Amino acid sequence: MPRSDYAIPKTTLDSERFKLVREIFLDAQRFRGAARQAFLSQRCGGDPSLQKQVADLLQHDDSDTSVLDRPIIRTVDEPSVISRTRVPREPVGRFKLLQVLGEGSSGVTSLAQNPDAKTRRAVVKVIHSRLALSASESDDAISRIQVDHRSLASLRQHPSPRLLDCAKLEKGGFYVATDFVPGEPILQYCDRVRAPIRTRLLLFLDACEAINAAHQCGVIHAGLVPGNAIVRMAGDVPTVMLLDFGVARALHDLLGHRRAWIEMRLAHGAVEYLAPEQAADEPRLAESASDIYALGALLYELIAGAAPFDRFALRRAGIGDFPRILAEQNVLDPADRLAELTDRSIEIADRRSTSTRDLIAELRKDLGGIPMKALCKSASSRYPSASAMADDIRTYLDGKPIGTVAPGLGDRVRRLMGRFRPNK
Repeated sequence: MPRSDYAIPKTTLDSERFKLVREIFLDAQRFRGAARQAFLSQRCGGDPSLQKQVADLLQHDDSDTSVLDRPIIRTVDEPSVISRTRVPREPVGRFKLLQVLGEGSSGVTSLAQNPDAKTRRAVVKVIHSRLALSASESDDAISRIQVDHRSLASLRQHPSPRLLDCAKLEKGGFYVATDFVPGEPILQYCDRVRAPIRTRLLLFLDACEAINAAHQCGVIHAGLVPGNAIVRMAGDVPTVMLLDFGVARALHDLLGHRRAWIEMRLAHGAVEYLAPEQAADEPRLAESASDIYALGALLYELIAGAAPFDRFALRRAGIGDFPRILAEQNVLDPADRLAELTDRSIEIADRRSTSTRDLIAELRKDLGGIPMKALCKSASSRYPSASAMADDIRTYLDGKPIGTVAPGLGDRVRRLMGRFRPNK
């Protein structure tokens, strides 16, 4: 169900009540079954009206994962197994829509028939009308997306689905159509097959190579999240393909609409994957360093089982405060983050086919420093390229020491050693 269908109706609640219901709703999504009921009873403090308002929202969240954790685009092998969401009534351009797949920060995505190949499917994304793009701005965005995909198509190995069409709509705005890629978001796939750390790193290298190839031909993603890093099967071998090249960058670089784009990202996307400079007040064009940051966030979650920042806390902070959190709050080392998740650490380790103790021990090695370097607040302190990040991962997989450590670690070690240095 699209998020707009279960949004809290502000017209029926005063502002303070709205904030309270929203906060409890976000916190309650962490729990399932009896644990959720116990949490609601305790948190609502015997207020049946408050508990009912939260429960009315939660009735749309009875799956095994939180609605905030669902990928922007759900990819499956057959359209028939897609969850039963609304069927679009009108075609988009020359595409007949079959099923709404989901709503993300850029727009509403649907499965569609490919008119050029009846046996194949397409994915059509209609950009949010709430971004209020003018005709000239839509033209500019379409041109940018087309240029990016032409650049990607020149690569020997295409890191993204083929662009089928990108055009304006009669009612305003525009749409983007690409080939449908059957597969599964990387986090879901790795957890489902209980992939050990080594397997996760090998899959992550595919994402690094795709980003690096795109950067070499001048294309920046600007919107990488777990939901658009898709694991597909090449024979018996799982590989990763990245979706949504061009779209996030085109919208991000419409600087007059950046606040609207960030608000949509906060409401519908993985805002914890935004680099600090992307959420800052000062408008700036997308940079390759922002993709490195997003890669770091993805690797962090792949190995530690949690995002660098608490996604619920960022949403509670809202548009006014979450950029400050990204810019100022330090990211915990992956090992410390895992140790902090006492109620989930056993499950996280099990999904990596190991024990909590062994997983924490591995994260305290050089491995933990790789995402930390990519997640540096300053863009200049991150890896200079996705290729450099991939080199450190290969070095780790080869069992060799990594020469580059996360900035700040050396300073902490020197301060610690200084405590034991004799006074002269």
